[in-house]
Amino acid sequence: MESLWKRVYSKLIEKQWDNLVWDEGLIKENRRGHTREAAKYEYCHNATLTAAWYSIGTVMGKINEEEGLVILKALENQQVTDPTSPHFGCMRWYREESKVYDTNGAFFVQRSLLITRKLMSEYIFDSHKVVIDRILDRGAKWFARELATPIYYYTNKILSDGAMLLGIASLTENKEYYNLAKNFFRNWIEYTKSRGWGWGENLSIGYNGVIFSALKLALISLEADDLDLKMDIEKIMDEQLNFFRFYNGYEITPAIRNYNYDGQARRRSLVYNLAHVAGNGIGDNDDISAADAVCLVALFSDELYYDEKDYDKRNLKNEQTVPRVRITRIFDDKYSYSWAGKNGSIGTINRFPVIDGSYQHPTWGLGWQCM
Repeated sequence: MESLWKRVYSKLIEKQWDNLVWDEGLIKENRRGHTREAAKYEYCHNATLTAAWYSIGTVMGKINEEEGLVILKALENQQVTDPTSPHFGCMRWYREESKVYDTNGAFFVQRSLLITRKLMSEYIFDSHKVVIDRILDRGAKWFARELATPIYYYTNKILSDGAMLLGIASLTENKEYYNLAKNFFRNWIEYTKSRGWGWGENLSIGYNGVIFSALKLALISLEADDLDLKMDIEKIMDEQLNFFRFYNGYEITPAIRNYNYDGQARRRSLVYNLAHVAGNGIGDNDDISAADAVCLVALFSDELYYDEKDYDKRNLKNEQTVPRVRITRIFDDKYSYSWAGKNGSIGTINRFPVIDGSYQHPTWGLGWQCM
């Protein structure tokens, strides 16, 4: 049978490829970008989306060598290449930006390139590898800088930085970077055991997708001798999957950073798929993004189920008692308390925000991000 990731890539190509608008190497979207400068325009040229579609298009034979070089060089133009800059190796998210506004663009753009380079290198032209490796080499310097003073409470960001450096180090056999990233993961695990998950992204469906992607990338990048660290990471992943099994496909209550503005009670998610919650099959969902295809499906191709037929064939189950209760630690002495019934759940937090100063700022804030 065709591999799961290839089925998903094929479906995305069939449904969306002809509708993509390529403009001088980047994909143009008819919407405003999310950063201050990009939001001034009615459109945006999105480097993160471009990197994901480059990966899919190249692997599936939709992008030839010359076209791919144009795309990769356009992506490289989004990178800060001045070694004296404090943002050296970081990426601008949009062409419309004159400087870096959202430093998370570094891993959101580069992770598609790294995953494809590591897992599907045989599909990539040699000339493309040269450019990708150049981007990742600069990126490693940015990620190493971030890990020098890690923001442990910002889970999806710092785990992604760590996974990127570990992945690049394993690809390039850079022992210095490998040890830096490995020690970071050890310290993060200790931090999580002793204090919790920082400001609460363990209660976010969307950010758990980023977190699982980072943890899996770390797992496949660790050497065989680092078995204890692998086991610790796998244990944390299992604990998070049990968390999602409790909610059984419904919105998390309470939720942090869920962006659920239209109040959806049921939440389709690849994380619920990973947790073996029925009704989250990839083949039954037309909303799988290119980024999720590369950064989740490609990484978890053996663990995810394609559709309900596949679910039944593999005898997957998520049996939950009704009603049920759960107490989840967020950070220090802050906990969430949840009650779940047959058709949903309710919950509360004993204090919010769980970290002082994180509630509301001009461009971000856990207040408006929690709906």
